[in-house]
Amino acid sequence: MNILIEGMNARSWGGVEVMVVAFFEQMKEYHFDIIIYSDSCSYIDKIPSSNTNIIYKLDKNYDEILKERNYDFVWSHISILDYNQHIKFFRYIKKNTNAKIIAHSHNASFGQDGKVGVISKVKRVYRKCRAVKNTILCNRLIDYAWACSDKAAKYIFGRKYKYTFIRNGIKTKQFIFNHKARQYFIEDINKKFNICMNNNSLIAINIGRLDYQKNQKFLIEFFSSVVRKNNNTYLFIVGDGELKNDLLKKVQDLNIQKNIIFLGLRNDVNFLLSAGDIFLLPSLYEGLPVVGVEAQCTGIKCILSDTITRQSNISGDVTFLPIANNIELWSNEVLNFTKNSPIRKEAYIEVEKQGFDIDVVVDDLRNKFNEMSNAKNKEVILK
Repeated sequence: MNILIEGMNARSWGGVEVMVVAFFEQMKEYHFDIIIYSDSCSYIDKIPSSNTNIIYKLDKNYDEILKERNYDFVWSHISILDYNQHIKFFRYIKKNTNAKIIAHSHNASFGQDGKVGVISKVKRVYRKCRAVKNTILCNRLIDYAWACSDKAAKYIFGRKYKYTFIRNGIKTKQFIFNHKARQYFIEDINKKFNICMNNNSLIAINIGRLDYQKNQKFLIEFFSSVVRKNNNTYLFIVGDGELKNDLLKKVQDLNIQKNIIFLGLRNDVNFLLSAGDIFLLPSLYEGLPVVGVEAQCTGIKCILSDTITRQSNISGDVTFLPIANNIELWSNEVLNFTKNSPIRKEAYIEVEKQGFDIDVVVDDLRNKFNEMSNAKNKEVILK
């Protein structure tokens, strides 16, 4: 079966990219071509070459590729619908191929930048209107609607469009709590950053792109309140992005460089989550955050913004807090944290029970592709 993948971010090794590449690794009986709308891919070394091929700078050169391979399905991963790229692509596919289109929603709001002023406000209104228009067009062009949550489905497909829930699968065994991680982490960080963490320190973790959506500005503001009340608390921010310099300056202006530390991009988030006490995700919007699934798998206490779907509460122990003018509420929740939580070693079991293990999700995808392929073959026979 030949499947064309569209919509992956070539510059960011984010939750969607991690999950989709894991699908490639597991679904070796399928062939995948990935359209990359740039001349490079930051995670090319992570993509399995045995069944996956990257197509660079496709732009308007669809014909050559589509004539070479008779794709059965186009699987489009959508995080933002206020741009026209997806719609133009869907129109071309419908007009020039027999491939069925799957639109897979991964986010719950159109892209925003947080800028103020009349011009920025007008731009946001325009983008929101364009997103509404593109929702209508998308529903007319696609054959199948998939989404990681109700909120993600509503954003891309609207309230009434029927969709299929696809869980954000992770490799649960990689995120089983490691009791040795904390001591290794403390020793390593103390040495690298010349600080004095100890086993009684409260360690908070945030993982995500450094951008407006992930809301690290608010995170730093409320955590500065935590530090003022308890100097033995530390926040480690994992990720990179366009707001990095602004966030670094904010931490310096608050004079809390010893308590809020930026770790950059890391390949050991399972280790970091095992080392921490609290995972903080005050995002302004999310589809269903993959990192939230990973965090719950390690048994770390999770505090998420109440803008995030309750479907992300897999363990039943996630705390959701409002973010508007609620610095004290968040800081008090962190300060009141106690380490008398359930045995973290067993946390992954509940995540597996709820069907979020990658093996279970892949089996579900295989069944869906087989069902869709059979339906497509019947259409050909009837014609």
